[in-house]
Amino acid sequence: MSVATTEAYWADSSEGEARWNMVNQDREPIVAHLNSAMGEAIYRIIEARYPFATSRGLGIIPINHVLRYRTSTEKIQVGQPLVRQTKLWLHGERDAAGVFRRLHLKGTCDLIAKAPEPVASGEYWIALTKPFAPPDQRRIATLPDELAALTCHGYDPDALPLQDIETFRVAAAAADIEIRDEIFHLNQTDLNRHVNTIVYLDMAQDRVCDLAHRRGFDVGTLRFRELDVFYRKPFTAGHPYRLTIALACSNGAFAASVEFAHLANGQAERTAVAVRLAGTGG
Repeated sequence: MSVATTEAYWADSSEGEARWNMVNQDREPIVAHLNSAMGEAIYRIIEARYPFATSRGLGIIPINHVLRYRTSTEKIQVGQPLVRQTKLWLHGERDAAGVFRRLHLKGTCDLIAKAPEPVASGEYWIALTKPFAPPDQRRIATLPDELAALTCHGYDPDALPLQDIETFRVAAAAADIEIRDEIFHLNQTDLNRHVNTIVYLDMAQDRVCDLAHRRGFDVGTLRFRELDVFYRKPFTAGHPYRLTIALACSNGAFAASVEFAHLANGQAERTAVAVRLAGTGG
């Protein structure tokens, strides 16, 4: 390994714009669609420092693990310039043999329409693993030079990837619960042959609003302001799943969760993808 010095983090500031799919009729940012700007900015840094051609060749692939989005109440126009202020850190934890138990790139991205406060913020925990290797060879012992150029930080106790996916669930005692079985189709997948990240976010909003409507809430007033998503195990085209939707409303605010679990012989496995949402209205 030829790396002589390390950097605490990588940083970038780039220009983008408020895209059509990021803004609702009231000119508010749509929390489930922020990835179109933020994800592009996060992966812009990764591509510049650890190109996908390199990562594919080494087999150490960045994969979205846990994402967090927050919006403000600031109004924005479609086409309005946005500054994307982005940083990326390396976090890892090794076992006694020196092999990584877990390894992540943690990214943050603020979208700035009018300085200094961001119109929206994102936090990305991107797992680094060898997803196409045999199961017993997916963990990483030696970092490629490109990643070794970063200082490897530890994890705070409350770091999102250390949380149990079940903690993303709204407490059953306080919520309306609905369970249904569905199936993913081909046009919900991407080139990685998995259901695309954004599909779960759109579905979560839609299913929460559908449940809210049938419980008598005014969905025209719902404003989704917070969204967290935890990806534990992917889905593919033609994959059946069990959906568990939970919704709790109180004093003009709501909290909700949507969990996706693999179905095998009609039985649901452990939650594979969980989305946690919160906002106002109802």
